[in-house]
Amino acid sequence: MREPKSRLNKLFDIILLLAIVVTVIMWIFNLSFSLPTTFDKVVEDNAGTTVNDIEKIEIEMTGEIPEDFNNLSDYIPPEDERRFVMEGSEQISKYINSDYRIYQINSVDRVKDDKENEYLIEVELRNGDSLSYTVGKGYVIDNEGVPYEVLDDKNALYRNVISLFER
Repeated sequence: MREPKSRLNKLFDIILLLAIVVTVIMWIFNLSFSLPTTFDKVVEDNAGTTVNDIEKIEIEMTGEIPEDFNNLSDYIPPEDERRFVMEGSEQISKYINSDYRIYQINSVDRVKDDKENEYLIEVELRNGDSLSYTVGKGYVIDNEGVPYEVLDDKNALYRNVISLFER
């Protein structure tokens, strides 16, 4: 004969079920527990130093790596091979500032059109370290692959970067 469940076991089952439901909802709607931050704070956290220690920023269009990537010959180079270098605090602050609000998410849905319009921002620090960020229409991906959703409807960072290539 089976014993009835105690109140503690019933409470544990309810909490476990609630945790599973919350996890599934977060996964479906791509939510996380992180708070919104700014692009300059992400750069500072990844660099372990301040934005003032940035020596230069290089911006280029990314190439495309196909889904079935096997070797380097499958790589499709970018349409525009220009590379822009930003030096000096005034130019650097245009691309690394606190106006670009972003929010860490679980994953980014990078459709083919987005991949063709991504830009690579390489940040070089005075100590010789470098960081890279992939900037798309509505997202930023840091050098460790952590995706961020841009909270600005117009994505000013993306517009600043793309304006370089429209000239």
